Amino acid sequence: MSKVKAPSDKTAHVDHFAADNLPPKSDWPDIDYSRLPELAALPKRINCATELLDNQAAINREARAVFDDTISWSYNELLTQANRIANVLVNDFDIRPGNRILLRSGNNPMYAACWFAVMKVGAIAVATMPLLRSRELTYIADFAQVRIALCDEKLVTELQQTLEESEFLQEIVSFNSANEDGLESLAAVKPGSFENINTAANDTCIIAFTSGTTGPPKA
Repeated sequence: MSKVKAPSDKTAHVDHFAADNLPPKSDWPDIDYSRLPELAALPKRINCATELLDNQAAINREARAVFDDTISWSYNELLTQANRIANVLVNDFDIRPGNRILLRSGNNPMYAACWFAVMKVGAIAVATMPLLRSRELTYIADFAQVRIALCDEKLVTELQQTLEESEFLQEIVSFNSANEDGLESLAAVKPGSFENINTAANDTCIIAFTSGTTGPPKA
């Protein structure tokens, strides 16, 4: 066993669902961090949005970060939108570190902004594939105990069925939408700055599920 240990510090999560549902430590793999010096050198506290977006925006402010057929955002524009969405999550929906947020969308700039916003607030992203139907979405929402979903307006129908069936899902906020209660409208009136939650390096930030082709999706 390696004597080099992984970064460790007190969690920033106030919702301990993820930690409470980890496998027993006896089932964890023995990772030799002496062969992974980059991981061993991680600071005890790190927010991946800070590293992947905020710091990059400081260096490449006007460089193009994300685009599709209708939107092209620089790093600074992506950062600003992610910050606005983070403020929506905290101030409008009372999201706290460790809460799970379901994401449903294809690849587009708003989806990227939503993902970074979830990281910024210290929540846990539960990303789902666009092809999933309400049955799979309901299973995922209940398994991960998700109470809010951010969903591309084009894919909201199946998730609305999940809203009726799920024990936990309470709210769907649509994006890529001109609706008055859509995410863009809510974000437009929020500040473009946000102080990222100072998460521990080993705080869970993603729960990923399989496609469920041979049974219920597995986390």
